[in-house]
Amino acid sequence: MVKKKVETKNNLKEDVAKVKKETSKKQKLNNKKSTNKKPKLLRNNWAVCTMILAVLLIAIFMFNIFDSTKVVSKTEIENIITKFASLNELDIGDMDIAIKNGVYEVIVKTSTGDESYAPIYLTTNGEFLIYGNLINLDELFSLSESNQTEMNLSTEIQTFSDSGKEICYEDGKPIIRMYSSSSCGYCSWSKPIYQEVVNQYVNEGKIVAYLWEDMKKDLLSGIAIKDEEVNLFSEFSKGGVPVFVFGCKYYRLGAPYSKTTNGEQLEKQELINTIETLL
Repeated sequence: MVKKKVETKNNLKEDVAKVKKETSKKQKLNNKKSTNKKPKLLRNNWAVCTMILAVLLIAIFMFNIFDSTKVVSKTEIENIITKFASLNELDIGDMDIAIKNGVYEVIVKTSTGDESYAPIYLTTNGEFLIYGNLINLDELFSLSESNQTEMNLSTEIQTFSDSGKEICYEDGKPIIRMYSSSSCGYCSWSKPIYQEVVNQYVNEGKIVAYLWEDMKKDLLSGIAIKDEEVNLFSEFSKGGVPVFVFGCKYYRLGAPYSKTTNGEQLEKQELINTIETLL
């Protein structure tokens, strides 16, 4: 009887050992399969973007939420992207625009041209934009314009930062600078406003102003850029444009006000406020 119990106990140990062995083999096999498996969607951001775009486009066409007969021009698309980038503080430069799969695909480079943002997609009527999610542009821009209308045209500086430097002068007048690029959407929007404001003060003999384009020449006088101007740009810009340096004391990177009627008014008032602070 005792012998039988011992045999049973030994058999049980052998069975347990076999189960452990089989389990260990299965775990190793599963681990190997898991290692070899390629999670394409996690490794490939382009694949993820493509899948999201496909789902959103299907939803758009299935529910017929926009007029597909209307097609806006590439120039209008560029203006839309510029406004969208301004609202989202994207530092943009050149754009490559093409129609693919029934929508506009826009590849936007940074202002320095070193790299590009993820593709931005727009419906051909310019009403919806896809950048991470589906955005109704009419609602977005209407909200932005409404918020800007509520802003006071204050006499205080709103968007410029104080560099902590002393005011720099030329011929006893504060030096007002804008650094721009011919391929920069923000710059194209800002330059006419800047020129209008500074020309008024230059004509009154109150300031000296420069508008440096492509780090080559001053658009106001036509003179070639100097080394000290290049060094000043490097100090304040970190590579991006447009850059505004007013009297060396106040500076700003970018154009925080979007391209709306009220935005232009706010921009003009901000430049005036900053110049007046230097006088």
